Amino acid sequence: MTTRAYTITKRGRAWAIHDAAGELVALVCYLRGAREIVRRLEEAQP
Repeated sequence: MTTRAYTITKRGRAWAIHDAAGELVALVCYLRGAREIVRRLEEAQP
């Protein structure tokens, strides 16, 4: 199983989600939404 790390950082009024390579995955308005996206991405990993 490959683990892929995601980081959530504040970007102005939004929250950015980056993968381990530093690529932007998503930009969302709410921290709760960012956490949910990360949870679902990690859950979907084979």
